[in-house]
Amino acid sequence: MQWQVWNKHPMGYTHKEKFKGEDIIIKAGEFILMDYEEAVQFRCQYFPMKLLGDNTQDPMTFKVIELKPNGKPEEAKPFYVSPVDGKKFETQQELDTYLKENFADREKVVDPELDATIKKGKKL
Repeated sequence: MQWQVWNKHPMGYTHKEKFKGEDIIIKAGEFILMDYEEAVQFRCQYFPMKLLGDNTQDPMTFKVIELKPNGKPEEAKPFYVSPVDGKKFETQQELDTYLKENFADREKVVDPELDATIKKGKKL
């Protein structure tokens, strides 16, 4: 999924930066699209700060980048995983049937102390 990389510079300056060998230019109040991991790397990449004569940061070197998802976020479809071999299923019933057919001969591990801890909600 693509993410919007916004330049939210408070004084309206265009952000120019070299990222992975390419020049990235984002005008103030506008955005470009990037893959999520690239966008995070770009936002976190070091951007040199320059100082003015009074020893304050030059506003042109402010890096004010905000990430927003582009469009509607994708809904994660739940799945069920076999604890024995890691095979994935779409429903709990499919998983239960698979486990009964293929691993019914295995003993179920019961740990009363662990079950009691889980019921109390304590962390191990």
